[in-house]
Amino acid sequence: MGIRNGLIEPTSATNKPTTGTIGRSLLTLNDDVLLAIVSFLSKKDALELSRTARGIHSIAMRQVTSKLRKLSMSVPRYLDPMDVFEVLKRLSNLHTLEISDTTLWGEGRRSRSQSSRIPVLPSIKRLDIHHCRDVYGLRLSPVQLSFNIGTRKPSCWEMLLGNLPRLRVLEVKLIGLCLKHRGKGTLIRWTMFQEHMLCLLPAHIACLKIQEYMVYSVDETSLQIAMDPEILHSLPQLVAKSTPSMELFAVGLADCSPNPDRTRWTRIRVNGDNQRVVEAIDPTTEPLVK
Repeated sequence: MGIRNGLIEPTSATNKPTTGTIGRSLLTLNDDVLLAIVSFLSKKDALELSRTARGIHSIAMRQVTSKLRKLSMSVPRYLDPMDVFEVLKRLSNLHTLEISDTTLWGEGRRSRSQSSRIPVLPSIKRLDIHHCRDVYGLRLSPVQLSFNIGTRKPSCWEMLLGNLPRLRVLEVKLIGLCLKHRGKGTLIRWTMFQEHMLCLLPAHIACLKIQEYMVYSVDETSLQIAMDPEILHSLPQLVAKSTPSMELFAVGLADCSPNPDRTRWTRIRVNGDNQRVVEAIDPTTEPLVK
């Protein structure tokens, strides 16, 4: 690309200018023309162009942020949620956000002094939270949410579920579940947990997927008990009563090994007669969440 008689024209391969030369040449144009030119660039090219000259940085970065649809970020505990929002609010078309907590155990809690000022970001449809123990203030109101819950440490899931008016699909991964005494005591505890979670779900939730990951058991009998929907879910009627909008309620037991015999799923769905049906499914051939 080059400039001739005030016009930008393609440059021959034998006389190809450097990126820096292009950036300095583009500075002679007004912002409207620059924005029109940059709009044809890919995110990668726009990012490279933003590094060529200070005057064109903000215009080129507009193209980068406007096309970004998915973002993965690590959040240290000392970072205030308002700092996170200052970055996210520039991403007008962001659809999927993945948040991971990089904080080591024992570090101090981050400040939450400005958490209440963070508004909802309507563009975000899916939010994935991985090993994040403190997401206070990230009121992003996704349509689809997934997060992990440990069995030994308190989590922030209650605060999350209390402020998600748009939520339709929820995926929860229970980590480190240990079945002892043939699973009965642990199952009772987690049944109570699930009842509590159902009470906190938004009114229009349609799909709830619960996956138990890294399950330890004294014998195979406990694993079989764990997958009994009548025991684990405190009867399908509980789901129907607590969340009448629920169209799919799936629960699965996953192992670290790829052995398909150790991965089992059951689900409760609504049939044509508006009745709840409990059935076994194979998630490898049938998607649980669309």
